Amino acid sequence: MNESLKRKVYQRDLQACWHCGVTEGLSIQHRMNKQMGGSKQRDRLDNLIAFCMEGNQRMESDANFAILAKDNGWKLSTWEPFSTPVFSAWQVKWFVLGEFGNKEEVGAPDFLI
Repeated sequence: MNESLKRKVYQRDLQACWHCGVTEGLSIQHRMNKQMGGSKQRDRLDNLIAFCMEGNQRMESDANFAILAKDNGWKLSTWEPFSTPVFSAWQVKWFVLGEFGNKEEVGAPDFLI
């Protein structure tokens, strides 16, 4: 992933983790994993979010946190569209991420209402 793409993600995400709002020790997280072979087609702004290292590790090692990540749009299954809303837990708001680095606030997904 190139530096320009990373800068755009951090700028859009206000230099903060979607889970906890921390501003240090961040990394770029793919919402939909790149899969075997590491397809660059998934290196797109609506598939990338800033996430803290602790949260990133918990998504991989804690089943309950992995479920939370799916419910909050931090992680996507291969059949879900990139337009699936993502929850900013520290802002307590839902957003749809745009392909060009924008984000739009939206209501909670229907399955949560």
